[in-house]
Amino acid sequence: MYIVKVDLNNKRITKLDGIYHSESDLYVKSDTIYKIFKYGILTSDMLDTITKLCEIKHKSLAEVLYPVTLNNNKIDGIAMRYYKDYMTLSKYIETSNMSLNERIALIKKLDKIFKSFKSINYTYFDIHTDNILINNSDIKIVDTTSGVFNDNNEKDRITMLNRMAYLYYLLLLGVENEKKQNTSVQKRLLGRLNEKQRSFLLHVMEREYSDFDPLECTELFDEETISDQRKILRIKWWNKVI
Repeated sequence: MYIVKVDLNNKRITKLDGIYHSESDLYVKSDTIYKIFKYGILTSDMLDTITKLCEIKHKSLAEVLYPVTLNNNKIDGIAMRYYKDYMTLSKYIETSNMSLNERIALIKKLDKIFKSFKSINYTYFDIHTDNILINNSDIKIVDTTSGVFNDNNEKDRITMLNRMAYLYYLLLLGVENEKKQNTSVQKRLLGRLNEKQRSFLLHVMEREYSDFDPLECTELFDEETISDQRKILRIKWWNKVI
């Protein structure tokens, strides 16, 4: 693995100010994005993840090209392919008037992608709508350093499944984000659901940590149930409060 020195003062490199990451800054040059970490010396686990991401290619993972350094002393970040013709899933949800069946089809596609990571021994944690890019039928998962290559231990696997469940619930509702609700609202949500739906929502709320496959419950939510959930959450749906 080779490390490439990058000069951020190069006039052809510009900072992506419109995208905020708490742990890194993003810069772009032509078809390459440089992700520069803010927290100094990287842990051995992070270095191992970067090394494997450079070696392993997966059609649904944003391609990591090589590690970069700013001063030749240490790895300061990574270079990734820039998917400039893609939009984030949050933007896609906002601009695409998808039916429930279309949203479920998208959930199934994402579920297949997340579960395919097992084939490369990769567990991905930072699952949310801004870390998923879409261009027509193609999907890329970004911010891939927020994952580990391990033996898929039980704790890591369940964390990933719970975050998958939350993402699927947002897609079922047709929203890109939903703030954590208080106990009263949670009780109202749970009280309207059958046992299997309730099990799904407990995972969404991260109140249940047992073995669980979030895809199994998504088709249990019909239009009427979803509409009821939106009313309880007071979600704006196509610019109307329902």
